[in-house]
Amino acid sequence: MTPHPFQVATCIACGARSRFGECPGGCEDVPIDLVDAAALAPLETSLERLGDRLAALRRLAASLVEDDEAAWPDLRREASDALHLEPALPAPAEIDVVEAWGCLTCGRVDAPQPCLGVCVRRPVAMVEARCLHDLTAEIAVARADDARLSALARLVAGVTPRTGQLERTRAALRARARIALEAVVVDY
Repeated sequence: MTPHPFQVATCIACGARSRFGECPGGCEDVPIDLVDAAALAPLETSLERLGDRLAALRRLAASLVEDDEAAWPDLRREASDALHLEPALPAPAEIDVVEAWGCLTCGRVDAPQPCLGVCVRRPVAMVEARCLHDLTAEIAVARADDARLSALARLVAGVTPRTGQLERTRAALRARARIALEAVVVDY
């Protein structure tokens, strides 16, 4: 998911960031917001796990819509298993956005900080902050899809049809499954 990480020398004392680059005709400096690429990895992993859960929830909803005559205990077990795949994502941790200047042509980056006089620069993989914004937007969509499909799965897992009412229960859940699947934004 993380596109084009690039190395930026980062001072471990003051946090200044720099990357050398020089355009033959002169650089055109523009503001660039950056984030540490490693900070996105936990979000990407959580989104991947949520995608697995959503795929299982979607399969459950699809089997209800298709009314494949699966035994009720099997549907309940499938719903329960899907709900236990991964708990809801925690709120994203605060990720620092580094405001810098740089040249998009040559890749030069400059984000100076008041120097503490003990500069030790280590390479840090950085990406544009839009990657963070895109990822958090994708997580928000996945959470909304999860809420819709999980509500249906909780019904399936928790409902026991009354004697003689299995078909009526299945019909009601089939209708809810259609609505839930129509509202799902991403195809997992």
